[in-house]
Amino acid sequence: MAVKYLAGNRLWGTDAERLALSNTSTMGSGADGTNIGSPTSVSTPTTPSGLGDNSLHFNGSDQAIDINGALDFADSDAIGTISLWYYNTGTEESLTLMQFAKNDDNTYLTFETRSDGNDTIVMHRQATSGGLWEIRNAGSLSTSAWHHAVMSQNGTAVVCYVDGVELTSWDSDTDKSAWTTSSMNRGRIGCRDRGGYGNGGWIEGNIMEVALWNVALSEAQVQDLWDSGDGKPATTYSTGLRAYYTGDNIPATNEAVAVYPNLPNGTIFITSDTNVHYMWNGTDTWNEVA
Repeated sequence: MAVKYLAGNRLWGTDAERLALSNTSTMGSGADGTNIGSPTSVSTPTTPSGLGDNSLHFNGSDQAIDINGALDFADSDAIGTISLWYYNTGTEESLTLMQFAKNDDNTYLTFETRSDGNDTIVMHRQATSGGLWEIRNAGSLSTSAWHHAVMSQNGTAVVCYVDGVELTSWDSDTDKSAWTTSSMNRGRIGCRDRGGYGNGGWIEGNIMEVALWNVALSEAQVQDLWDSGDGKPATTYSTGLRAYYTGDNIPATNEAVAVYPNLPNGTIFITSDTNVHYMWNGTDTWNEVA
């Protein structure tokens, strides 16, 4: 951050940097995961160099993580981003990496694998009445390798990426504004739980860097997180990061950290791009001053 300290309790920087200082959007420990079965945190030798050394490992039969506490990550404005890294073995077909869903009908938002002659990550949204879209990466994913998948909803249309590339060939598209809903009551990493069928579609393999924002990441930000395959942690973009599961711990704890700067009440921030003055309230807000 390029914020510069001036004489006394005064700061100078861009408006975006001012907002980053007041990011208090994390869901805290309420979004901590609960183990289903006994998933493990394992050391993965081929982890992208810019990320941590560990990932979540699931056995493909009875292991997943319940993240029901993160269901409200997108707030009520249907704007948000979901991001994860997945290690493709080339053997997993129509299994679930992550899902938010209603347990009493087939309304869900899902990352899945497909290995039907073309290794892919499929991202789709299904609903009992409307709100359907589905897209997958073009070509084949390399096997024995990590891949980055992102859904980003800007309030108008979802935009999906695999390995930093925006996907454009939709398998189906009836309403790309459809996203999570307040009625979704199941959140899972490593399996699905929808339509009253219980947990199923168990993935066998590794997932890491699961991140949930209540803001829409831009294409440039997504490409930066992919970083040509080296990867950057989700905390690179901390504004709006509400829940974050690195893969370093079991049970998976929410590692998103609220940015509460240690600034005294009355600190002045002068924006370099708009020359507007703001005063810190000592807790979590910058108020514009004359």
